[in-house]
Amino acid sequence: MKNKCYREQITEHDCGPTAFVNALIYLFNRDKIPAEVVRRVYEYTMDWPKSGSTSIVAMKMLANWLNLYKTKKFSISCEVIEGKDVIFKKKFLTQEDHSSCGILFVKFDRNHWHFITFLFEKDDFAYCFDPYPRLKLKSDSWEWMPEDSDGCNLKINLDYLNTKRSDKPFRAGKSEDRFFVLIKRRSKCKTRNSKQITRPQHNN
Repeated sequence: MKNKCYREQITEHDCGPTAFVNALIYLFNRDKIPAEVVRRVYEYTMDWPKSGSTSIVAMKMLANWLNLYKTKKFSISCEVIEGKDVIFKKKFLTQEDHSSCGILFVKFDRNHWHFITFLFEKDDFAYCFDPYPRLKLKSDSWEWMPEDSDGCNLKINLDYLNTKRSDKPFRAGKSEDRFFVLIKRRSKCKTRNSKQITRPQHNN
């Protein structure tokens, strides 16, 4: 049985690594997640020097590293999907497929974007885990879920999510804003050494 104890972010800015760790929790039993992978998640993310937030560039580099890293018990593929290709019509994730999930970049408020863990699609909704503590907001297009909802704490209407506007919480935004990492658990394979990838640099 998978460890369903998902994490909330502990600052205003660590949604990126927390969403990635929650994806690992969804895909693997606790004893199958290498400590090195968790270390790398935090090493690559939170790269913006002023805010400590995570850039899209950092998420891409983390995805690249994870594609190269393999052990006998751990192997995943990370496919970066951007722009107009980020449309959810039950083609990426289904409830029956517990070998995949994703990291989705969504609008958070007027001035901020946010990473959440996209677990599966069912009927007309995306079922997700948002690492940010619950907001005192309500909508007809998304709602908070009770704690026993298969590990999800948020469901979003797919039509609302797919609307190409960057104006409301939990929308994927305009085409140029869209970013999604599709993560799949792979079958066992031989260990392969990962290459060192340099972290992105930003000007202060």
